[in-house]
Amino acid sequence: MTVAVIIPAYNPESFLVDFAKQIMKQNLKNIIIVDDGSSNEYTDVFNQLKNIGCIVIHHKKNSGKGASIKYGIKNAMSVFPQLDGCITAEANNQHSPKDLRKIYDAMQKHPGKLIMGTRKLRSNKLPLKFRVSFYFSKIYVRIMTKKWYKDARTILRGIPKEMFSLALSTEGERYEYELNFFINAIKNNYPYINVHVGSHLSKNHISHFRPFIDTILLFKTLIKFAATSLSCYIIDLLLFTLFSYFIFPSNAAGLFGSTVIARIISGIMNFTINKKWSFENHKQWKGQFAKYIMLFVTQMTLSWLLVTAFSALPIPIFIVKMAVDLALFVLNYLVQKNWVFKDK
Repeated sequence: MTVAVIIPAYNPESFLVDFAKQIMKQNLKNIIIVDDGSSNEYTDVFNQLKNIGCIVIHHKKNSGKGASIKYGIKNAMSVFPQLDGCITAEANNQHSPKDLRKIYDAMQKHPGKLIMGTRKLRSNKLPLKFRVSFYFSKIYVRIMTKKWYKDARTILRGIPKEMFSLALSTEGERYEYELNFFINAIKNNYPYINVHVGSHLSKNHISHFRPFIDTILLFKTLIKFAATSLSCYIIDLLLFTLFSYFIFPSNAAGLFGSTVIARIISGIMNFTINKKWSFENHKQWKGQFAKYIMLFVTQMTLSWLLVTAFSALPIPIFIVKMAVDLALFVLNYLVQKNWVFKDK
């Protein structure tokens, strides 16, 4: 079985050379190091890697882990025509070479399946910035796939050749790529296997992960959707309040009229902004707009029914409206992401 080991490296320490040697001792000799725009002072490290038999390829500027993995896979496909798969790994001394061998053995045992090097991340030694990111990622994957997964963020993975197309087309250039790729694999019904591996993350762990910026990138689509929804929601709420207090009577028919007109205006804004900005979808709008109308009518009807049902409570009507629509927010996101603006 021909497998290439792909290791993105940005300003790597000298221990990467020894790590590569240890990987080779596990009979994994096809190692591709992707220099992700490292500084000139690290040239000696890359030269040493070449001298021991690694293939070193370079990005002119720092492009991110996701971009490096995709670049590495493309190179591996070119260098090894009979390639059966790739193993992706960190350059920061996080893995044991024996764990890479575990991934390779699992790839042989389960051909065509994604192999996930699953870590136990409950240790108190885990740095806070990683712990928070991992937990939020776990919740996000739950929202996107409706299931809990042990370690969706692991980079130690065995990717079979059947998944190269998906790996290369997955959105994301930096740390968000790992999560996007796993979610796409689940959505496309690719089978996967968990293989328990160790983790050497500690307080002194060397990482280029930026807690604030990279966490935003991880949840970029959700954050943009939330910002769009909030903006359109404020417009919808203001219009609803204006119509219900000053134009229509405060009965069921009046509330329906207020809901419909306010939702039509805010809905057109929501569809346009989400398509072009939140989901960055470039498909023809006609089919998507038809789906959006169905969602639009369903959500509007639910909003009207629930607001009407709770309007008898001694609570201002705009607060009732606010509570109802906030409750519908997550459902709306999932339907738009997985149906209206679905990538495939």
